[in-house]
Amino acid sequence: MRLYVIGTGSSGNAYLLARDDGRALLLDAGVNIKRIEQAIYTSRLHVEACLVTHEHGDHAKAVRDLTKLGIKCYGTPGTASIVHGVIPFPLHSVKLFAGFLVMPVPVNHDAIEPCAFLFTDPDTMEKMIYATDTYFLTNKYPGLNYWLIECNYCEEMLTEDTPPILAKRLSTSHMSLKRLCDVFRANDLSRCRKIILCHISHDRGDPEMMRRRIRDQTGKNVEIARAGTAHELALNPF
Repeated sequence: MRLYVIGTGSSGNAYLLARDDGRALLLDAGVNIKRIEQAIYTSRLHVEACLVTHEHGDHAKAVRDLTKLGIKCYGTPGTASIVHGVIPFPLHSVKLFAGFLVMPVPVNHDAIEPCAFLFTDPDTMEKMIYATDTYFLTNKYPGLNYWLIECNYCEEMLTEDTPPILAKRLSTSHMSLKRLCDVFRANDLSRCRKIILCHISHDRGDPEMMRRRIRDQTGKNVEIARAGTAHELALNPF
Protein backbone atom coordinates (compact mmCIF):
# COMPACT_ATOMS: atom_id res chain seq x y z
CA MET A 1 0.00 0.00 0.00
CA ARG A 2 0.96 3.63 -0.35
CA LEU A 3 -0.42 6.84 1.15
CA TYR A 4 -0.35 10.10 -0.83
CA VAL A 5 -0.86 13.35 1.05
CA ILE A 6 -2.79 15.94 -0.95
CA GLY A 7 -3.44 18.29 1.96
CA THR A 8 -3.28 18.16 5.75
CA GLY A 9 -4.10 20.64 8.51
CA SER A 10 -6.70 23.34 9.00
CA SER A 11 -6.23 24.58 5.42
CA GLY A 12 -7.63 21.30 4.09
CA ASN A 13 -7.28 17.54 4.44
CA ALA A 14 -7.22 14.91 1.71
CA TYR A 15 -5.24 11.69 1.29
CA LEU A 16 -5.11 8.87 -1.24
CA LEU A 17 -4.79 5.32 0.11
CA ALA A 18 -3.67 3.12 -2.76
CA ARG A 19 -3.27 -0.59 -3.35
CA ASP A 20 -0.47 -1.99 -5.48
CA ASP A 21 -2.97 -2.70 -8.28
CA GLY A 22 -3.75 1.02 -8.68
CA ARG A 23 -7.14 1.05 -6.97
CA ALA A 24 -7.46 3.76 -4.34
CA LEU A 25 -9.65 5.52 -1.82
CA LEU A 26 -9.77 9.24 -1.17
CA LEU A 27 -9.74 9.94 2.57
CA ASP A 28 -11.51 13.25 3.16
CA ALA A 29 -12.05 15.95 0.56
CA GLY A 30 -11.18 19.22 2.24
CA VAL A 31 -9.15 20.82 -0.55
CA ASN A 32 -9.99 22.34 -3.91
CA ILE A 33 -11.18 19.78 -6.46
CA LYS A 34 -8.40 20.83 -8.86
CA ARG A 35 -5.78 19.71 -6.34
CA ILE A 36 -7.53 16.37 -5.94
CA GLU A 37 -7.80 15.87 -9.70
CA GLN A 38 -4.11 16.73 -10.14
CA ALA A 39 -3.08 14.25 -7.44
CA ILE A 40 -5.16 11.49 -9.00
CA TYR A 41 -3.76 12.24 -12.46
CA THR A 42 -0.16 12.40 -11.26
CA SER A 43 -0.38 9.18 -9.25
CA ARG A 44 -2.31 7.40 -12.04
CA LEU A 45 -4.70 5.86 -9.55
CA HIS A 46 -8.29 4.74 -10.00
CA VAL A 47 -10.25 6.27 -7.12
CA GLU A 48 -13.31 4.15 -6.36
CA ALA A 49 -14.79 6.17 -3.47
CA CYS A 50 -14.22 8.99 -0.98
CA LEU A 51 -14.59 8.51 2.77
CA VAL A 52 -15.52 11.65 4.72
CA THR A 53 -14.79 11.81 8.46
CA HIS A 54 -17.15 14.71 9.24
CA GLU A 55 -18.90 17.74 7.79
CA HIS A 56 -16.39 20.54 8.42
CA GLY A 57 -15.17 22.30 5.30
CA ASP A 58 -11.52 21.36 5.72
CA HIS A 59 -12.64 17.72 5.32
CA ALA A 60 -15.72 17.91 3.07
CA LYS A 61 -15.19 20.95 0.83
CA ALA A 62 -15.00 19.05 -2.48
CA VAL A 63 -17.77 16.49 -1.94
CA ARG A 64 -20.18 18.14 -4.36
CA ASP A 65 -17.51 18.35 -7.07
CA LEU A 66 -16.48 14.73 -6.54
CA THR A 67 -20.04 13.52 -6.99
CA LYS A 68 -20.19 15.44 -10.27
CA LEU A 69 -17.14 13.47 -11.37
CA GLY A 70 -18.90 10.22 -10.49
CA ILE A 71 -16.90 9.50 -7.34
CA LYS A 72 -19.27 8.39 -4.58
CA CYS A 73 -18.68 9.86 -1.13
CA TYR A 74 -19.51 8.06 2.12
CA GLY A 75 -19.78 9.18 5.74
CA THR A 76 -21.81 8.48 8.84
CA PRO A 77 -25.56 9.19 8.76
CA GLY A 78 -24.87 12.32 10.80
CA THR A 79 -22.36 13.58 8.25
CA ALA A 80 -24.72 12.65 5.41
CA SER A 81 -27.48 14.70 7.02
CA ILE A 82 -25.30 17.82 6.76
CA VAL A 83 -23.24 17.34 3.59
CA HIS A 84 -25.27 17.00 0.40
CA GLY A 85 -24.03 14.10 -1.70
CA VAL A 86 -22.64 11.97 1.13
CA ILE A 87 -24.06 8.44 1.23
CA PRO A 88 -24.82 7.14 4.76
CA PHE A 89 -22.27 4.61 6.06
CA PRO A 90 -23.34 3.62 9.61
CA LEU A 91 -20.83 3.32 12.43
CA HIS A 92 -19.42 -0.18 12.96
CA SER A 93 -20.75 -1.45 9.63
CA VAL A 94 -18.29 -2.90 7.10
CA LYS A 95 -18.12 -2.27 3.37
CA LEU A 96 -15.66 -3.30 0.67
CA PHE A 97 -14.13 -0.35 -1.20
CA ALA A 98 -11.25 -0.60 -3.69
CA GLY A 99 -10.28 -3.97 -2.23
CA PHE A 100 -10.23 -2.70 1.36
CA LEU A 101 -12.64 -3.74 4.10
CA VAL A 102 -13.62 -0.44 5.75
CA MET A 103 -15.34 0.24 9.08
CA PRO A 104 -16.22 3.69 10.48
CA VAL A 105 -15.74 4.04 14.24
CA PRO A 106 -16.75 6.94 16.52
CA VAL A 107 -14.39 9.72 17.62
CA ASN A 108 -14.71 12.82 19.81
CA HIS A 109 -15.04 16.11 17.92
CA ASP A 110 -17.43 19.06 17.69
CA ALA A 111 -19.31 17.66 14.71
CA ILE A 112 -22.63 15.82 14.28
CA GLU A 113 -21.35 12.24 13.99
CA PRO A 114 -17.59 12.26 13.29
CA CYS A 115 -15.68 9.06 12.73
CA ALA A 116 -12.34 7.46 12.11
CA PHE A 117 -11.95 4.71 9.53
CA LEU A 118 -10.42 1.27 10.00
CA PHE A 119 -9.00 -0.46 6.93
CA THR A 120 -8.13 -4.11 6.38
CA ASP A 121 -6.55 -5.55 3.25
CA PRO A 122 -8.20 -9.00 3.07
CA ASP A 123 -5.38 -10.34 0.89
CA THR A 124 -2.48 -9.47 3.20
CA MET A 125 -4.47 -8.82 6.43
CA GLU A 126 -2.66 -5.49 6.85
CA LYS A 127 -4.62 -3.07 9.04
CA MET A 128 -4.62 0.71 9.26
CA ILE A 129 -6.56 3.46 11.04
CA TYR A 130 -7.19 7.01 9.84
CA ALA A 131 -8.15 9.09 12.88
CA THR A 132 -8.29 12.87 12.75
CA ASP A 133 -10.13 15.70 14.50
CA THR A 134 -10.61 13.97 17.81
CA TYR A 135 -9.25 14.79 21.25
CA PHE A 136 -8.91 11.12 22.25
CA LEU A 137 -9.63 7.57 21.12
CA THR A 138 -11.87 5.90 23.64
CA ASN A 139 -11.43 2.40 22.18
CA LYS A 140 -8.32 0.29 21.80
CA TYR A 141 -7.24 -0.95 18.38
CA PRO A 142 -4.96 -3.98 18.69
CA GLY A 143 -3.15 -5.44 15.71
CA LEU A 144 -2.84 -2.28 13.64
CA ASN A 145 0.11 -2.10 11.27
CA TYR A 146 -0.22 1.56 10.31
CA TRP A 147 -1.56 4.66 12.06
CA LEU A 148 -2.49 7.84 10.19
CA ILE A 149 -3.45 9.95 13.16
CA GLU A 150 -3.84 13.56 14.21
CA CYS A 151 -1.24 15.20 16.42
CA ASN A 152 -2.60 18.72 16.34
CA TYR A 153 -0.86 20.76 19.01
CA CYS A 154 1.61 20.83 21.88
CA GLU A 155 -0.02 21.83 25.13
CA GLU A 156 3.03 23.87 26.14
CA MET A 157 2.52 25.98 22.98
CA LEU A 158 -0.89 27.18 24.20
CA THR A 159 0.51 30.43 25.53
CA GLU A 160 -1.19 33.34 27.27
CA ASP A 161 -1.78 34.82 23.81
CA THR A 162 -4.00 31.90 22.83
CA PRO A 163 -7.65 33.06 22.86
CA PRO A 164 -9.52 31.19 25.64
CA ILE A 165 -12.24 30.07 23.23
CA LEU A 166 -9.65 28.54 20.91
CA ALA A 167 -7.80 26.85 23.77
CA LYS A 168 -11.06 25.31 25.00
CA ARG A 169 -12.01 24.11 21.52
CA LEU A 170 -8.61 22.52 20.96
CA SER A 171 -8.80 20.65 24.26
CA THR A 172 -12.25 19.24 23.45
CA SER A 173 -11.91 18.66 19.70
CA HIS A 174 -8.31 17.99 18.67
CA MET A 175 -5.52 15.61 19.66
CA SER A 176 -2.63 17.06 21.62
CA LEU A 177 0.80 15.45 21.67
CA LYS A 178 0.31 14.47 25.31
CA ARG A 179 -3.01 12.76 24.63
CA LEU A 180 -1.59 10.97 21.61
CA CYS A 181 1.16 9.61 23.82
CA ASP A 182 -1.59 8.33 26.13
CA VAL A 183 -3.34 6.69 23.16
CA PHE A 184 -0.21 4.81 22.20
CA ARG A 185 0.44 3.74 25.80
CA ALA A 186 -3.04 2.24 25.91
CA ASN A 187 -2.66 0.27 22.68
CA ASP A 188 -0.71 -2.84 21.79
CA LEU A 189 1.77 -1.66 19.13
CA SER A 190 3.55 -4.99 18.68
CA ARG A 191 2.41 -5.24 15.04
CA CYS A 192 2.81 -1.55 14.24
CA ARG A 193 5.23 -0.77 11.41
CA LYS A 194 4.62 2.92 10.80
CA ILE A 195 2.96 5.93 12.43
CA ILE A 196 2.14 8.97 10.29
CA LEU A 197 1.26 12.18 12.15
CA CYS A 198 -1.24 14.46 10.41
CA HIS A 199 -3.32 17.61 10.90
CA ILE A 200 -0.51 19.38 12.77
CA SER A 201 -1.23 22.98 13.71
CA HIS A 202 1.00 25.51 11.94
CA ASP A 203 1.14 27.84 14.95
CA ARG A 204 0.81 25.46 17.91
CA GLY A 205 2.57 22.33 16.74
CA ASP A 206 6.24 21.39 16.38
CA PRO A 207 6.36 18.56 13.82
CA GLU A 208 9.91 17.41 14.43
CA MET A 209 9.57 17.49 18.21
CA MET A 210 6.31 15.55 17.91
CA ARG A 211 7.94 12.98 15.66
CA ARG A 212 10.86 12.49 18.05
CA ARG A 213 8.60 12.24 21.11
CA ILE A 214 6.36 9.59 19.56
CA ARG A 215 9.33 7.73 18.10
CA ASP A 216 11.15 7.65 21.42
CA GLN A 217 8.05 6.47 23.28
CA THR A 218 6.91 3.81 20.82
CA GLY A 219 10.17 2.72 19.22
CA LYS A 220 8.36 2.82 15.87
CA ASN A 221 9.02 4.47 12.52
CA VAL A 222 7.27 7.86 12.74
CA GLU A 223 6.74 10.14 9.75
CA ILE A 224 5.10 13.54 9.23
CA ALA A 225 2.30 13.97 6.70
CA ARG A 226 3.07 16.95 4.48
CA ALA A 227 1.27 17.99 1.32
CA GLY A 228 2.88 16.39 -1.73
CA THR A 229 4.57 13.54 0.12
CA ALA A 230 4.05 9.80 -0.32
CA HIS A 231 4.46 7.16 2.38
CA GLU A 232 5.13 3.48 1.78
CA LEU A 233 3.02 1.12 3.89
CA ALA A 234 4.50 -2.36 3.77
CA LEU A 235 5.24 -5.12 6.26
CA ASN A 236 8.38 -6.09 4.35
CA PRO A 237 11.31 -5.82 4.76
CA PHE A 238 10.54 -5.77 8.49
